[in-house]
Amino acid sequence: KLRTQAQNLETEVRVLREQVQKLEFQLQMISPRIIENTTPWNVVAEYFRLFRFVLTASACVYETRMHRDLLRNTMAPGVIIDDDQGVETMLERWSARVDFAAEL
Repeated sequence: KLRTQAQNLETEVRVLREQVQKLEFQLQMISPRIIENTTPWNVVAEYFRLFRFVLTASACVYETRMHRDLLRNTMAPGVIIDDDQGVETMLERWSARVDFAAEL
């Protein structure tokens, strides 16, 4: 009985380790990367990595910290969008456009 229980626990530990590895990989894929040697190309690559599903995602995407952090760290605070300025305004406008596109 103890041997069976030990084998079951070993199996559960192995499964949990595999799940942890998968979750760590997923976290790496969605987390903003620290951009070493920041160049315009690196910023563009990171931008598209994070925002690649922007037109198919729900509006809550714009409320995520990683998107907001990337924009704050790479754009001028007074970035101009339409007739207004700022990262927050940009996120609000993008959200409105995605909502509009979803209705079409």
